[in-house]
Amino acid sequence: MKYSHTLFLATIVIMSIVSSPCLYAKDTKQMLDKAMNLSISGNDEQALEVYEKIIKIDPENAEAYNHIGTIYYNEAVENRDIELLKKAIEKFKKALSLNNSYGEAHDNLAMCYVITREDNKARSHYQKAKSLGIRNERLEKRFYGK
Repeated sequence: MKYSHTLFLATIVIMSIVSSPCLYAKDTKQMLDKAMNLSISGNDEQALEVYEKIIKIDPENAEAYNHIGTIYYNEAVENRDIELLKKAIEKFKKALSLNNSYGEAHDNLAMCYVITREDNKARSHYQKAKSLGIRNERLEKRFYGK
């Protein structure tokens, strides 16, 4: 009886360690690095697959949503595709809904709004990005003439 009780407790301890958010965080960090490297080397489709896996593991991973948005944004600009731009905006908004202090996502959303000619929204998001330490020469020039 004592042996089965000890085995039961050991199983619970092991299960709690395996399901620890810290372990997931380490896994998702490695996966983010992998996805970014894939994207940098031009393998955006594979990068998107990895980002989607990250979101399945950690649905509140703002960084994954932001990077998906960046891939969509770059493709939208390259192909002049408004639908992809809308998808990028969706992903940046999702990233910000999870972490409103994510300066890069504010900056990215500002760039989208420049393209859609929504200057008030663009300026607002760039001001937030700037307050979080992000600088973007194009937006500085556009909004502040610098």
